[in-house]
Amino acid sequence: MRPEMNLKFTGVWIPREVFQMDSLCPTAKFLYGVIGSLDGEEGCYASNAYLSATLGISDRQIRVLLGELEVLGLIVRVDDAGKRIIHTVEQVALSKGLQGSIVQGGGSKVPRGRKKTSVGGGRKLPPYNKEDNKEDKDTVASDSVPVQEQAWIIKAPFGSDGFLNAWKSWVVYRKEIKKKLTDSSVREQFKDFVLWGEDKSIYSIQQSIKQGWQGLFEPQKSIGVMKSNTKPLTAKDHETF
Repeated sequence: MRPEMNLKFTGVWIPREVFQMDSLCPTAKFLYGVIGSLDGEEGCYASNAYLSATLGISDRQIRVLLGELEVLGLIVRVDDAGKRIIHTVEQVALSKGLQGSIVQGGGSKVPRGRKKTSVGGGRKLPPYNKEDNKEDKDTVASDSVPVQEQAWIIKAPFGSDGFLNAWKSWVVYRKEIKKKLTDSSVREQFKDFVLWGEDKSIYSIQQSIKQGWQGLFEPQKSIGVMKSNTKPLTAKDHETF
């Protein structure tokens, strides 16, 4: 924890069920813990700006992660007189979340978090009050990109523009051939990417799209060898076209 921040809670506790969820990245688990620590009698009314500053990530990432937590049934976002309130769900819902079920909340009893205690510090965070989150009512990610797809980008094994652009092309291509990706298949594919390395992963995506394949396959040769085997065209080659 950063001691200079004026945080509105004394610690973060992450339930075992959430901590063991393979479908959640560490940042999403930490965000859940922060929300749980702020989920007092009136619920967690932290704005996206407050959560963003607390975790040190962008506002866009906060929206994506909140969408993930909501889809998994781990949080419930409600509109209370124009103010967004976030609640964490009870232990039963957490168990269902592990099985991939989506819990809608409804009339379920919402567990209460620790009492909010202000910790002294220097640098001031964005306001933590009920009036500051009126604009944070979004339940889906921005930029017309589904929450699920933005979550894949956050969890991608490589963060370069080259890889991310190739991955986005692969997602679009799979939609075009009516073979949409799933969270399970993406998790396994990302494991393969880590073993293959970034260059091979990009090359695999490009080749599968070019050949019209439904899956991704590890290139048998190194990228350097494949590039060296590609001879530049000469004037004589052009005459044969």
